[in-house]
Amino acid sequence: MVDTHGCVLAIINPTTGRVRLGVVVDELQRQASRHQLNLTIAYTAYAGHAVALARAGARARETLIAVGGDGTVSDVVTGMIGCDCALGIVPVGSTNMIAKELGIPRGLNASIHVAMTSVQRQRIDVARTGATTILHIAGAGFDAAIMRDANSSTKRRIGWLAYLPAAARHLHYPMFTLTLSVDDVTETVPARTVLCAIGGAVINPRFRIGENIDRMDGIIDVCIYSPPNLPATLGCAWWIARGTPGRSRWLRQVRGTSVRLDAPPGIPFEVDGDPFGELPAEISVLSERIEVIVPTSTA
Repeated sequence: MVDTHGCVLAIINPTTGRVRLGVVVDELQRQASRHQLNLTIAYTAYAGHAVALARAGARARETLIAVGGDGTVSDVVTGMIGCDCALGIVPVGSTNMIAKELGIPRGLNASIHVAMTSVQRQRIDVARTGATTILHIAGAGFDAAIMRDANSSTKRRIGWLAYLPAAARHLHYPMFTLTLSVDDVTETVPARTVLCAIGGAVINPRFRIGENIDRMDGIIDVCIYSPPNLPATLGCAWWIARGTPGRSRWLRQVRGTSVRLDAPPGIPFEVDGDPFGELPAEISVLSERIEVIVPTSTA
């Protein structure tokens, strides 16, 4: 058996620009040296590269640290499924919702310290679509069009604010016919956006997209928004910002462990903030959970 104690692999997405790469590397190395950890650093070179890096390194490491945004975290988890190692998160992406909901600090030094020293683990749900895992939200329609059209370089500079121009362009996103199957119960409904949620918030943990969404309950919450016009769309946004989305008459929420989304051609699909082609899509909760390293104070 390989002794993995104290062995850490940090997988860095160098295109995530909230913090300069050199600063990130220096701090990883400084803290690893301070805590006498055997640190290896790997850099992603293309979309999905983190999956291969995690898969190759997981069995020989006690800890994998994902350095990037929610998409990078999901890619690292895709590669480490089935391996007995823990996941640390250093959130340097544009929204970092997975880290925010788990109480992981946003500051570089503090998040690295948690990833390298905390003994507290949180077991969270993982879903899969195709060969990719979902740790937070997969969506289709309005929200996926925003993710697709947001400017990448602007996201690196100003974070989630970079999504606002794309959101403004798509405020009149057309209604589409969604064929939804949840645990083999199929129906056809109108929708402007549909969100399949493991985690329940956008931008800030207070901004909830549905009611009673829990990333540890083994369930996918499917939130279907169908506002018929711009005032209704703005009303949905208002209730989300208030943290009471269930007060919107244009939200319908269903729950299950297996979901299929289908629609006419051209409806975009996103996974944890990254564009992922178009519908149809199938999503299911995995039996395996992932152990994420979290601050002891948020256990």
